[in-house]
Amino acid sequence: MPKFRTTIKTSAAIEDVITTAKEKIVLISPYLKLTEIFMLRLGDAAAKKIQITIVYGTKDLNEFEMKKLLAIPGITILYLQNLHAKCYFNEYQLVINSMNMYEFSERNNHEMGVLLTLAKDEEDYKLAVEEAHSFIRNTNQSVSIK
Repeated sequence: MPKFRTTIKTSAAIEDVITTAKEKIVLISPYLKLTEIFMLRLGDAAAKKIQITIVYGTKDLNEFEMKKLLAIPGITILYLQNLHAKCYFNEYQLVINSMNMYEFSERNNHEMGVLLTLAKDEEDYKLAVEEAHSFIRNTNQSVSIK
């Protein structure tokens, strides 16, 4: 059964998605300005050779932010025009919520979301992952560093 998450629990659930991943991490957020802790967690995941894909939707992504992300080995960054969805998942769990991967949102906004797990919410987890893969297939450009 899906679990409801408030702002702090949403942030913690996204951190869990990153830290518990064994093979892949997908982060979908229109706006990107990651907190230092999320950047560190992604760096740790990259060191374990976990595939990291980020889909964002704002053309005006800060150049400094892009450089920080591209410094993470093996990361793939994709742009999808008109993206409004926020979804974060690994091979076991998925968070759908109102919070962007944006430092301001985590610290200042009132957010909510739900956590799905493959074990307990298999059908909805798989439907959400398939929709996320559709976003990835339809991205407008990609930047990747190997």
